[in-house]
Amino acid sequence: MESVEIYLLTFLVVTGCMYQQKVNKHTFNLFAIIGVFILIIFAAGRYHVGTDINTYTNIFERYSSYDWPTFFANVDSEVLYAIIAKVTYMCGGRVLTWGTFAALITIPTYLALKKQYPDIAIEVSFFVFGFSYYTTAFNVTRQIIAVAIIFWGMQFIYKNKLLPYLIAVLIATGFHKSAVIAVVIWFLWDHKSNCPISGKRRIITIIVATVLVFFYQNALEFLSSHVTFLSTYEGYAEISTRGQNRDLYVHIIEWVIIYFLQKHMEEDKAVVMMINMLTISVLVGFAGFTHPQVKRMAYYFEMPAKLVLAGYLPYAFSERSRWLAKFMICLWFFALFVLSAYILGEANLIPYRFDLFSAWQGAKMRKKLLFFIPSLAGGGAEKVLVNMVNNLDETKYEITVKTLFDHGVNKQYLLKHIKYDYVFKNVIRGNTKLFKLFSPEFLYKKMIKENYDIVVSYFQSPTTRIIAGCPNKNTKLVQWIHNEFHEPNKIAICYRNLDECIRLQKKYDATVYVAKTVKDIYLNTFPEIKKNDKVLYNVVESDKIIEKSKESIDNPELYNSEFTLISVGRLVPQKSFDRLINVINRLVTDGLDVRLLLLGTGELEETLKKQVRDLRLEKNVEFLGYKKNPYKYVKNADLFVCSSLHEGFSTAVTEALIVGTPVVTTVCSGMEELLGQNEYGLIVDNDMEALYKGVKKVLNNRRILEELSVKAFERGKKFNVVETTKQIEDFLDTLV
Repeated sequence: MESVEIYLLTFLVVTGCMYQQKVNKHTFNLFAIIGVFILIIFAAGRYHVGTDINTYTNIFERYSSYDWPTFFANVDSEVLYAIIAKVTYMCGGRVLTWGTFAALITIPTYLALKKQYPDIAIEVSFFVFGFSYYTTAFNVTRQIIAVAIIFWGMQFIYKNKLLPYLIAVLIATGFHKSAVIAVVIWFLWDHKSNCPISGKRRIITIIVATVLVFFYQNALEFLSSHVTFLSTYEGYAEISTRGQNRDLYVHIIEWVIIYFLQKHMEEDKAVVMMINMLTISVLVGFAGFTHPQVKRMAYYFEMPAKLVLAGYLPYAFSERSRWLAKFMICLWFFALFVLSAYILGEANLIPYRFDLFSAWQGAKMRKKLLFFIPSLAGGGAEKVLVNMVNNLDETKYEITVKTLFDHGVNKQYLLKHIKYDYVFKNVIRGNTKLFKLFSPEFLYKKMIKENYDIVVSYFQSPTTRIIAGCPNKNTKLVQWIHNEFHEPNKIAICYRNLDECIRLQKKYDATVYVAKTVKDIYLNTFPEIKKNDKVLYNVVESDKIIEKSKESIDNPELYNSEFTLISVGRLVPQKSFDRLINVINRLVTDGLDVRLLLLGTGELEETLKKQVRDLRLEKNVEFLGYKKNPYKYVKNADLFVCSSLHEGFSTAVTEALIVGTPVVTTVCSGMEELLGQNEYGLIVDNDMEALYKGVKKVLNNRRILEELSVKAFERGKKFNVVETTKQIEDFLDTLV
């Protein structure tokens, strides 16, 4: 909770600065500048807190790595937001980027309050801003920037300047396309009388707004389907059972209080205007009971209204009671903040923890973790490891990833705070046999030179034997099992003999399995090593996958066949792509117009290409090699096929579900956990005949294919990076 306490202290200081610049005319705007500067510096230090922090960090790093032509070809966010993210991250990293975004939120908001509403109690307005919207701002950064710009641009409404206001709206859409809704605010002002709408016009506006609330779902579905630039927000129209919208009751209470107090205030155009806006925001808020995403559109009306009205409300009271009114308003919003952060347990949404703070605490508090793996090649386990360490809380863990051999495409995706090291620059042929010549204790001493709190062998490989030689009794040892092993000799291949295998595995303090079936099979094979066994599912960055899947395909002619099948994985015996190619051959013989796309590289590449040539399937099977972004290829395919002999918890199948591509797979460990009892995909026996019949069954029935697509997307929503990461962190915390 330390980030919450720091947050409270910071905003109390900022409120004090705002108060000083209000009461002391001689200081001009000095204290206001200090207050705003504090907020910008405060946000710049954002550190691994907030629901979207990892997603944002990944976006920043990706944008900064592009040259400008590549950037404009691949930008998948609103263009102004993307440009600023790229430039600032290139020039100063995360601190400059978050500081810039904080400035884009705070400065327009302050200027709007100060210049357009000079008679308000600005310290009260900023207190409300801090405890209602600044906490949200860095979890929905793009939209709150857009709201701040719209708020600033409202000055042109009061001046009857349509073109400048539309330009402000256009700039705001460069950060979040939903800002187009702010055009509505223009019509809340009577431009002939130069005052807010009232009387019949107000009633009509409320009626229209109410109708829109009840019919917005159909409208949004239509617009997102037919208007290209709104397609990003198609998901906003989806009904959610999580639409609790408990804060709507609070908004209604606030609206009622303000409505009845307005008669005690002087006739102020701004008050009437803001009451109209607050009314619309409350009406839109009703949508949050089933559509929490659409409720966010209320921010454009709600944030300006609350900030302005909170500043005006004290003047509805006598001068004698005004200080009490200010106190009660601040107390109300502070109480809501405490309720959310402490009682409802949403402190994780408060997006602040400081680098300086973590450095101050970190030396004593952070646990040193080492993940040891043969390489960071293009396999699923390697990708999952990178996803996991990137998402672990760097304020809690000092993380090192070490490989036996310095190669692999996944190395480039490690975030900058992850320390990377390796033992050998190049792969040593016959290394498994070579390592057996030396004791685990000798190898550990030579290869692992630092002390760690936890050392993880993230693969059943020579690394598992090496780590077992750790001499430090205070170091906790973990082996992470990714594959099913039905025979003891297959596990013992990295050891001198089976006895050594069992003896060394008993030295581990815990064993993690990526699926329940992997655990059951492993313990059935080695019941004597049972100790602190844990099933932890792979960390999959679903938001990033969905985002990247929307990129366009460079060669769309790949999808010219009636049915496009796809499979992703290393070209190794385990994946059994040879029998998948034979399945394609039988489907072509049956007269089906099919094409198989194979993404991956490996030792069997030339063998598989020869098989394709021998079967004359060059037009039906395409080898695409390794792709940085496989998700766009998977999303555009009709069917994902997994032909593996065995798996752990298939990353490729998981990713197919996330992008909504139907799956047919052979029965392997983890598949029932992914697909249920054929509920979310089709699981067949692990042989070529069953795979052929399963694929043909799906392709011959479009209804089944469409149903599986819907079910796949539904299942894909269950993979939550925040939840899976938390489970891993909870497990690691139990060890030390």
